[in-house]
Amino acid sequence: MKRILLLTTLFAGVAAAQPAPPASAPTAPSAAAEMGQPGHFAIDGAFTLAFEHDSASPPQGSSETTTTITIAPSADYFVAPNVSIGASLELLRASTPSGDPQAPGDVTVTGLGAGPRVGYLLALGGQLGLWPRLSVLYVHASLSSPGSSDVTSSIFSLAATAPIVFYPTPHFFVGIGPALRYDLSSKQSSNNMDVDGNKHTVIALQSTVGGWF
Repeated sequence: MKRILLLTTLFAGVAAAQPAPPASAPTAPSAAAEMGQPGHFAIDGAFTLAFEHDSASPPQGSSETTTTITIAPSADYFVAPNVSIGASLELLRASTPSGDPQAPGDVTVTGLGAGPRVGYLLALGGQLGLWPRLSVLYVHASLSSPGSSDVTSSIFSLAATAPIVFYPTPHFFVGIGPALRYDLSSKQSSNNMDVDGNKHTVIALQSTVGGWF
Protein backbone atom coordinates (compact mmCIF):
# COMPACT_ATOMS: atom_id res chain seq x y z
CA MET A 1 0.00 0.00 0.00
CA LYS A 2 2.82 2.40 0.85
CA ARG A 3 4.45 1.52 -2.49
CA ILE A 4 1.25 2.37 -4.38
CA LEU A 5 0.93 5.71 -2.55
CA LEU A 6 4.57 6.49 -3.30
CA LEU A 7 4.16 5.76 -7.05
CA THR A 8 0.97 7.81 -7.17
CA THR A 9 2.70 10.76 -5.54
CA LEU A 10 5.68 10.42 -7.90
CA PHE A 11 3.55 10.39 -11.04
CA ALA A 12 1.49 13.32 -9.77
CA GLY A 13 4.67 15.34 -9.23
CA VAL A 14 5.98 14.50 -12.70
CA ALA A 15 2.66 15.53 -14.29
CA ALA A 16 2.66 18.80 -12.38
CA ALA A 17 6.21 19.52 -13.55
CA GLN A 18 5.31 19.18 -17.23
CA PRO A 19 5.13 22.59 -18.99
CA ALA A 20 1.68 23.76 -19.99
CA PRO A 21 0.96 23.62 -23.75
CA PRO A 22 1.61 26.98 -25.43
CA ALA A 23 -1.45 29.14 -25.96
CA SER A 24 -2.49 29.43 -29.56
CA ALA A 25 -1.62 32.76 -31.14
CA PRO A 26 -4.58 34.95 -32.02
CA THR A 27 -5.52 34.84 -35.68
CA ALA A 28 -4.53 38.00 -37.50
CA PRO A 29 -7.41 39.77 -39.24
CA SER A 30 -7.51 39.60 -43.01
CA ALA A 31 -6.26 42.59 -44.98
CA ALA A 32 -9.82 43.38 -46.10
CA ALA A 33 -11.16 43.23 -42.54
CA GLU A 34 -8.25 45.39 -41.34
CA MET A 35 -8.93 48.01 -44.01
CA GLY A 36 -12.67 48.25 -43.33
CA GLN A 37 -12.49 49.49 -39.75
CA PRO A 38 -14.33 52.70 -38.78
CA GLY A 39 -12.19 55.78 -39.23
CA HIS A 40 -10.12 54.38 -42.10
CA PHE A 41 -9.74 56.57 -45.18
CA ALA A 42 -9.18 55.10 -48.67
CA ILE A 43 -8.12 56.84 -51.88
CA ASP A 44 -8.15 55.13 -55.25
CA GLY A 45 -8.40 55.94 -58.91
CA ALA A 46 -9.14 54.43 -62.29
CA PHE A 47 -7.34 55.38 -65.50
CA THR A 48 -8.50 54.45 -68.99
CA LEU A 49 -6.75 55.06 -72.30
CA ALA A 50 -8.77 53.74 -75.24
CA PHE A 51 -8.17 53.77 -78.99
CA GLU A 52 -11.01 52.96 -81.38
CA HIS A 53 -10.50 52.63 -85.15
CA ASP A 54 -13.54 52.59 -87.41
CA SER A 55 -13.18 51.98 -91.13
CA ALA A 56 -15.93 51.88 -93.78
CA SER A 57 -15.80 49.58 -96.78
CA PRO A 58 -16.09 50.97 -100.32
CA PRO A 59 -17.75 52.94 -101.77
CA GLN A 60 -17.26 55.26 -98.78
CA GLY A 61 -13.75 54.08 -98.06
CA SER A 62 -13.44 56.32 -95.00
CA SER A 63 -11.92 55.65 -91.62
CA GLU A 64 -11.59 57.43 -88.28
CA THR A 65 -9.73 56.92 -85.03
CA THR A 66 -11.06 58.01 -81.64
CA THR A 67 -8.77 58.49 -78.66
CA THR A 68 -10.40 58.60 -75.23
CA ILE A 69 -8.70 59.36 -71.92
CA THR A 70 -10.60 58.97 -68.64
CA ILE A 71 -9.26 59.69 -65.15
CA ALA A 72 -11.49 58.94 -62.16
CA PRO A 73 -10.00 59.64 -58.69
CA SER A 74 -12.16 58.93 -55.64
CA ALA A 75 -12.09 58.93 -51.84
CA ASP A 76 -14.00 56.84 -49.28
CA TYR A 77 -14.38 56.97 -45.49
CA PHE A 78 -15.48 53.99 -43.37
CA VAL A 79 -18.24 55.17 -41.03
CA ALA A 80 -18.97 51.67 -39.64
CA PRO A 81 -17.32 48.24 -39.94
CA ASN A 82 -16.98 47.58 -43.69
CA VAL A 83 -19.43 50.40 -44.60
CA SER A 84 -17.96 53.27 -46.65
CA ILE A 85 -19.25 56.56 -47.96
CA GLY A 86 -17.36 58.68 -50.41
CA ALA A 87 -17.28 60.72 -53.57
CA SER A 88 -15.82 60.29 -57.03
CA LEU A 89 -14.58 62.70 -59.67
CA GLU A 90 -14.38 61.91 -63.38
CA LEU A 91 -12.43 63.68 -66.11
CA LEU A 92 -12.93 62.63 -69.74
CA ARG A 93 -11.57 63.79 -73.07
CA ALA A 94 -12.22 62.17 -76.44
CA SER A 95 -10.91 63.29 -79.82
CA THR A 96 -11.94 62.21 -83.33
CA PRO A 97 -10.88 63.70 -86.69
CA SER A 98 -13.82 65.52 -88.28
CA GLY A 99 -13.31 63.86 -91.67
CA ASP A 100 -14.73 66.93 -93.38
CA PRO A 101 -12.30 68.54 -95.88
CA GLN A 102 -14.31 71.76 -95.70
CA ALA A 103 -13.84 71.94 -91.90
CA PRO A 104 -10.61 70.13 -91.01
CA GLY A 105 -9.78 69.49 -87.39
CA ASP A 106 -10.85 67.30 -84.51
CA VAL A 107 -14.21 66.76 -82.92
CA THR A 108 -13.52 66.83 -79.18
CA VAL A 109 -15.62 65.92 -76.19
CA THR A 110 -14.61 67.17 -72.74
CA GLY A 111 -16.48 66.09 -69.63
CA LEU A 112 -16.35 66.65 -65.89
CA GLY A 113 -18.41 64.59 -63.47
CA ALA A 114 -18.78 64.20 -59.72
CA GLY A 115 -21.09 62.50 -57.26
CA PRO A 116 -21.50 60.70 -53.91
CA ARG A 117 -21.38 56.95 -53.36
CA VAL A 118 -21.78 54.24 -50.74
CA GLY A 119 -20.07 50.85 -50.51
CA TYR A 120 -19.53 47.70 -48.47
CA LEU A 121 -16.18 45.89 -48.20
CA LEU A 122 -16.50 42.13 -47.86
CA ALA A 123 -13.44 40.09 -46.85
CA LEU A 124 -12.90 37.06 -49.10
CA GLY A 125 -9.65 35.81 -47.56
CA GLY A 126 -6.33 36.91 -46.17
CA GLN A 127 -5.37 39.05 -49.18
CA LEU A 128 -8.66 39.46 -51.07
CA GLY A 129 -11.82 41.48 -50.68
CA LEU A 130 -14.95 42.43 -52.65
CA TRP A 131 -15.89 46.11 -52.58
CA PRO A 132 -19.18 46.88 -54.38
CA ARG A 133 -20.04 50.59 -54.54
CA LEU A 134 -23.12 52.43 -55.81
CA SER A 135 -23.01 56.09 -56.86
CA VAL A 136 -25.05 58.88 -58.42
CA LEU A 137 -23.03 60.89 -60.93
CA TYR A 138 -23.63 64.26 -62.59
CA VAL A 139 -21.62 64.92 -65.75
CA HIS A 140 -21.32 68.16 -67.69
CA ALA A 141 -19.81 67.68 -71.14
CA SER A 142 -19.14 69.87 -74.15
CA LEU A 143 -18.72 68.84 -77.79
CA SER A 144 -16.71 71.03 -80.11
CA SER A 145 -16.72 70.56 -83.89
CA PRO A 146 -14.87 72.61 -86.54
CA GLY A 147 -17.31 74.95 -88.25
CA SER A 148 -20.20 74.18 -85.87
CA SER A 149 -21.57 75.60 -82.65
CA ASP A 150 -20.54 73.90 -79.44
CA VAL A 151 -23.02 71.50 -77.86
CA THR A 152 -23.19 71.08 -74.09
CA SER A 153 -24.73 68.11 -72.28
CA SER A 154 -25.94 67.59 -68.71
CA ILE A 155 -26.29 63.95 -67.68
CA PHE A 156 -27.42 62.27 -64.46
CA SER A 157 -26.29 58.67 -64.16
CA LEU A 158 -26.53 55.76 -61.77
CA ALA A 159 -23.25 53.86 -61.56
CA ALA A 160 -22.10 50.69 -59.82
CA THR A 161 -18.75 48.93 -59.53
CA ALA A 162 -17.82 45.65 -57.84
CA PRO A 163 -14.04 45.17 -57.96
CA ILE A 164 -12.22 42.27 -56.35
CA VAL A 165 -9.38 43.98 -54.47
CA PHE A 166 -5.99 42.41 -53.75
CA TYR A 167 -3.58 43.62 -51.04
CA PRO A 168 0.02 42.94 -52.18
CA THR A 169 1.48 45.07 -49.35
CA PRO A 170 0.04 46.77 -46.24
CA HIS A 171 -2.07 49.88 -46.95
CA PHE A 172 -2.02 49.32 -50.73
CA PHE A 173 -4.50 47.58 -53.00
CA VAL A 174 -5.28 46.92 -56.65
CA GLY A 175 -8.61 45.76 -58.00
CA ILE A 176 -10.56 44.76 -61.09
CA GLY A 177 -14.21 44.02 -61.65
CA PRO A 178 -17.39 44.86 -63.56
CA ALA A 179 -18.73 48.39 -63.85
CA LEU A 180 -22.21 49.52 -64.91
CA ARG A 181 -23.51 52.98 -65.78
CA TYR A 182 -27.09 53.86 -66.65
CA ASP A 183 -28.12 57.38 -67.70
CA LEU A 184 -31.21 58.54 -65.83
CA SER A 185 -31.55 61.78 -67.80
CA SER A 186 -29.72 63.63 -70.56
CA LYS A 187 -30.15 67.19 -71.80
CA GLN A 188 -28.37 68.94 -74.66
CA SER A 189 -28.07 72.65 -75.31
CA SER A 190 -26.95 74.45 -78.47
CA ASN A 191 -27.69 77.98 -79.72
CA ASN A 192 -29.90 78.59 -76.66
CA MET A 193 -32.07 75.58 -77.49
CA ASP A 194 -32.52 72.65 -75.10
CA VAL A 195 -33.42 69.17 -76.29
CA ASP A 196 -33.39 65.69 -74.81
CA GLY A 197 -30.15 63.88 -75.44
CA ASN A 198 -29.40 60.21 -75.92
CA LYS A 199 -29.29 58.06 -72.78
CA HIS A 200 -26.72 55.29 -72.63
CA THR A 201 -26.18 52.08 -70.70
CA VAL A 202 -22.53 51.05 -70.41
CA ILE A 203 -21.19 47.72 -69.10
CA ALA A 204 -17.41 47.50 -68.74
CA LEU A 205 -14.50 45.91 -66.92
CA GLN A 206 -12.69 48.45 -64.75
CA SER A 207 -9.42 48.37 -62.83
CA THR A 208 -8.40 50.51 -59.88
CA VAL A 209 -5.32 51.24 -57.76
CA GLY A 210 -5.31 52.82 -54.30
CA GLY A 211 -4.25 52.92 -50.69
CA TRP A 212 -5.74 53.41 -47.23
CA PHE A 213 -4.72 54.78 -43.86
